[in-house]
Amino acid sequence: VGDTKSGKSALLTILGINAALAGEGVIVFLHELNKREQLSRMDRNFGEHKRELLEVMAKSGGELLLYDLSSEATSPSMLRHIISHLRRQGRNITVVCNDYLDEMIPNKGHGDAYTDQGSILLDNKRTAKRLNLVWWDATQAVRGAGQYTGIITPWDTGDSYLKARRTNVWISLNQTERERSINQMRLYLGLFTRGQTPVRIPIGVDFERMRAWDI
Repeated sequence: VGDTKSGKSALLTILGINAALAGEGVIVFLHELNKREQLSRMDRNFGEHKRELLEVMAKSGGELLLYDLSSEATSPSMLRHIISHLRRQGRNITVVCNDYLDEMIPNKGHGDAYTDQGSILLDNKRTAKRLNLVWWDATQAVRGAGQYTGIITPWDTGDSYLKARRTNVWISLNQTERERSINQMRLYLGLFTRGQTPVRIPIGVDFERMRAWDI
């Protein structure tokens, strides 16, 4: 969870790369960026380490797939069919990075964003359980959330608190103006139990010195 241009896609990509380096089959669903734009970003972020990353990934047997999708035209059932199809082709997909939730449409619309966004996350969660997947969804925070407190909470999740309430784990990306000026980010890891208020664990990250596998 994060504000606009806070690094949601970058963090999601790092999670996917780390999983692939550990030998997992990872698919990154792109609803907003296309593959060319995403590869360009990855090249800028990991350019000097790209060959090393590919070598480690090859040795581990991991795989990172980028999959273009249409914005505001993809439902949870479509993602499930894509994963099932790739598995039938022999792809061992075990981790999903979905970028991002707000660009999806529900399997069955309820007529309001609050309910629809919650149902999208819940359907993705059902697919993850049914297919035994680790599933990460990126989503938007309310614009300007955490500007004064420095912390984006589950209540600051854009469109629908249900998106946060129905997760097992959520991570918010937090920056004050000073932190933004020196390119630092604070992550808050929240662990939900049956929809209760999460335990929040602050994690400091300096993106200037962070390598792809350090998170």
